[in-house]
Amino acid sequence: MTKFFPILVILSLFFISCSSDSSKNDDDTSNLSDLDQIDENDEVSDATKDDETTDETVDEKSDDKIDQVDDEKDDEASDEKEDETVDEDMVIEGTPSLIISELSSKVTGRFVEIYNATDAAISLSGYSLEFSDGTTTEALALPTDVSIASKDVFLISKKITTMMGAESDPFKEYYGFAADLDSEMIDTYLGGTSTVKLVDEMSTIDVYGEAASEDWKFESKSVYRNFNKVEGMDVFNLNDWTVNENNNKPNVTPGIHMKDACAYDDNCESWEQCSETTHYCELKDGACNDNDDCEGEETCDNHICVTEGGSNIIVNGGFEDWSNEYPANWAGTKTVLSQDPTLFGDALIYC
Repeated sequence: MTKFFPILVILSLFFISCSSDSSKNDDDTSNLSDLDQIDENDEVSDATKDDETTDETVDEKSDDKIDQVDDEKDDEASDEKEDETVDEDMVIEGTPSLIISELSSKVTGRFVEIYNATDAAISLSGYSLEFSDGTTTEALALPTDVSIASKDVFLISKKITTMMGAESDPFKEYYGFAADLDSEMIDTYLGGTSTVKLVDEMSTIDVYGEAASEDWKFESKSVYRNFNKVEGMDVFNLNDWTVNENNNKPNVTPGIHMKDACAYDDNCESWEQCSETTHYCELKDGACNDNDDCEGEETCDNHICVTEGGSNIIVNGGFEDWSNEYPANWAGTKTVLSQDPTLFGDALIYC
């Protein structure tokens, strides 16, 4: 027994050591499991954070998109509001019909203008103009075989007979074209103090003037219907009209009843001409308002397209050079500013 005792002791120590290692391995395994669990938890946490970040990004983008759409809607609404503001004075009021559109009391060119504001031609058969000076009323029957085209006019004026017995047409002489109808009543009643009615066989279609007041009278003036007033009125309203104090060209425009339209070149700028087809001012050949109206390398200089150089004035100061020669098309005053050679050499300076 004594002989085997050391062996038993050694075996006991061996089993204790194994047991201890096993326990340690279990602890290590447990620790590894815990670490794995922590890692998994961290991964889940990171994934959750990523999802939250993605959601926040999506929400931000969604909010940005909504804000963008709202801004676009606001811009559109603002643009529409601006358009409404710009066009407010041209909002058509009423149902389009035949209307009296312009009257002039000018002695050398009195006239009445009737405008067809509808989209179809209208026959004048059955229509009349009725004039009244407060005491006398007369009716002028309009031609039964004439129609006024859509957006077109019909003009009535008066030719006169001179003392020598010759016939004269002051309207044509002044405005450059003849009216559609000639009537003595224009000369008799269109001095600016008589009312004028457009009537058919049953009722009053339109009227200018009223017996109850005098502020509508247009002696030595002309009057025209505001362009957005397209419906005839059987009761007169001066607010539907504009009184023109200047009863001369280009302020009076018989034959045309469109906003900003022209009847002749005098209605346009000096570099423009009145189109015979559209009745709006258009640029003359070679004229311009800006560089976009010119071709190639040309630039717009004083409303004329030029290839280079333009006027003799340098932008922001000075002149390119002086000359004692007048341009071929010079229309200015030929005035010598200086002949002092110490100032300008031998050149004669003109303006």
